[in-house]
Amino acid sequence: MTTRQKSKKSETATLKSNLHMESEIDVQDRFKSEMLHGNTGCALHLHRNVELYGVKHGQMSVTVRNEKKVLTDGQMAMIGGLECHSFGADKPADAFFMQIGGMYTEDFLRLYSGKLPAIWLMDAAYNMEFIYPFLETVWQRGETMTTLERIGIANLIYAKIIEHYGLRNFTGFNTSKADIDIIIQYIYDNYKEPITLESLANRFGYNPRVLSGKLSKTTGMDFRIFISDIRMQKVITMCHDKQNADMALIDIVSRCGFNCVASFYRAYKRAYNRNFKFNNLPIH
Repeated sequence: MTTRQKSKKSETATLKSNLHMESEIDVQDRFKSEMLHGNTGCALHLHRNVELYGVKHGQMSVTVRNEKKVLTDGQMAMIGGLECHSFGADKPADAFFMQIGGMYTEDFLRLYSGKLPAIWLMDAAYNMEFIYPFLETVWQRGETMTTLERIGIANLIYAKIIEHYGLRNFTGFNTSKADIDIIIQYIYDNYKEPITLESLANRFGYNPRVLSGKLSKTTGMDFRIFISDIRMQKVITMCHDKQNADMALIDIVSRCGFNCVASFYRAYKRAYNRNFKFNNLPIH
């Protein structure tokens, strides 16, 4: 293989990695905790993995399924799979998160059928004493943890949340979770293609109007906005990558599924309420 071929292969692999971030991390064995220094938030999105999000220092506005609260030091939110959510801040804050894949939540689902943990975990003192240490353990030990250890920690986190905050009813979706999983995964994997509601409906055997209603009620947003936001987040990810420093914005947005730069600008302004600038990108 020539040097040029190797370079091309490396470039292709890098691009594939950038363009398929969600499909790689939104998986059943996802078990990751991370501290986000200087975080400014993330636009409205959803994923199948459960996410525990909190603030270490500062203030973050958190929206989950159209309910919004401001979290400060030590406060957290427990976000269920496929619950639409966003984070925002006027000033950068130190936040943290933990994402738990489906293979580690099976015990909870079996024991508490039809229920989910409370979303808003506002008792900072309790959180920092009984929940936060588990997140520290996960980001310190990371991938060295065994599957059994991960299941144990996931169950302990659920137990501590339920013990102090209780449970809420799972309202469910207007189509089976399996169908939603498949459709969301397809959008994640193919967002750079010219996906339309009609093409999606034909592929999965729905009437377009019915599918539009189901997706809107599940994601909390219009289908066109949903796929536009996925593409927009991909553009931001590619802009953050130093390997793309010499790539023109028009090339980045086209590789992420936008038909023009203006469409990306509109999506960005809608999500962040400010004009796009390379030197003022959201911190992800």
